[in-house]
Amino acid sequence: MTLAAAPAVAQKIGVGQTRGGGAPEGPPIVAIHATVEDMATKKEIGIVERGGHFEVQEGQQVRLRLVAEAAGDRRRFPSTRFEVNSESRHIYVDKLNPEVGAVILTGGRPNSRGGAVPVQYEILENLNVGDDLRTGRFYLDIVPQRTQQPRPEPKPEPTPQLGVTLYSDAGYRGASTRFLASDRDLHDDAVGNDRVSSIRVDPGCTVTVFEHPNYGGVASTFTEDVYGMDGTRVGNDAVSSLRLECSTQARRGVTLYSDGYFEGVSAFFSGDVANLGATDFGNDRASSIRVDQGCEVTIFADVEFRGRYATFRDTLPLLNGTPVGNDAVSSLRVRCD
Repeated sequence: MTLAAAPAVAQKIGVGQTRGGGAPEGPPIVAIHATVEDMATKKEIGIVERGGHFEVQEGQQVRLRLVAEAAGDRRRFPSTRFEVNSESRHIYVDKLNPEVGAVILTGGRPNSRGGAVPVQYEILENLNVGDDLRTGRFYLDIVPQRTQQPRPEPKPEPTPQLGVTLYSDAGYRGASTRFLASDRDLHDDAVGNDRVSSIRVDPGCTVTVFEHPNYGGVASTFTEDVYGMDGTRVGNDAVSSLRLECSTQARRGVTLYSDGYFEGVSAFFSGDVANLGATDFGNDRASSIRVDQGCEVTIFADVEFRGRYATFRDTLPLLNGTPVGNDAVSSLRVRCD
């Protein structure tokens, strides 16, 4: 943008004569102000009242347009002559249009000694306006260009820690303790020793609970929630220590269900199992299978991957009619892409 430098003396801008000489036109003018438009965005950024101040940034180009407020809430945009005093190059006149009462200005150097740049106006049309309003001033305060402060980088949401929660009552009720790591002795935890009746297992976690402290005695391993410990190898009110492993990577595999249509007791398996009788799910118990996307499971009627077998890549709500049959799975192989 080429800026026209203001001369070292006051410059008058506008037509030279007041229009008409007869009776004043229109309803009486009761107030004067100017709208301020940012030329970069073409949006109105404020209003400066007669005798009022408005901030203009160094290098910012604005358009002032005079507005005459008439009685009855009517607006007029009269032809106007402007006079801009700029002896220290704090403001530059870029363009004028006195016919519509507008002038385009650009902020120059801020005044280190303070003080505003006066912009004087004179209404040229023969409006019904008193001498006290026909002429007046607006004041522009030139301020240094604001540099936009960089926005701080948003803090990443903390990754929730995975773990398990042990409960003293079945159905995830009663006293509870959440574990994010293995614990060799539960006697000093809220849930306590020999009191565990249900377990919630976060996705991606595997927990092995033991009958005795220091990971001793009978053990049971779970990858899903356990509504009640009755029927598990460890049993109810018998857990004294636990080992915990969690991974943020989603595990894939298969889930066996003791009843059809994915109901009853369930167990998740991500690898081969040579003998389901050694797991808490048990042997000859599966009635339906859920297979994760990209995985394949082969079920066998006998342990050690022997006997009748069938391979599935899709979820199966009923094992009736398959080569292995219902309540007959004793071992399985799992493969995932």
